[in-house]
Amino acid sequence: MKLIPSFISGLAGAGALTLLHQWVKKRASQPPQMDKLGMQAMEKAFAATDMELPSRDELYDYTLAGDLAANAAYYALVGTKPGSSILTGSVLGIVAGTAAVALPGKLKLNPEYSGATPQTKALTIALYTAGGLVAGTVYQWLKKK
Repeated sequence: MKLIPSFISGLAGAGALTLLHQWVKKRASQPPQMDKLGMQAMEKAFAATDMELPSRDELYDYTLAGDLAANAAYYALVGTKPGSSILTGSVLGIVAGTAAVALPGKLKLNPEYSGATPQTKALTIALYTAGGLVAGTVYQWLKKK
């Protein structure tokens, strides 16, 4: 696994996921609300550590930064299978999207944010899959350079 191309690919995938999510939120009738899910998780983390909860704007910023970093690290795994980075990215995206739909309730988070309707569930999985595809494609492109 080449570290720099993997890191760049992960950032590209995470960026694509975040941008697509913002675009879908403005256009879909029942979009995923992954930002709210992330903020809810962050609030629980602050409460568990007895830290003072930041303002809503700061909490949003922290959540966005955390999401980008975590998703970039996750999507960087496309570099573990250099010969099939697009397929690897697709699988990573499908797994992440499915987990985003299936896990919130089990983690005592609001499952409606990622799974309110069949459309919301499908969009959640599609967004994460798109991020994986972007990461895999960028890795393949960088590998040729």
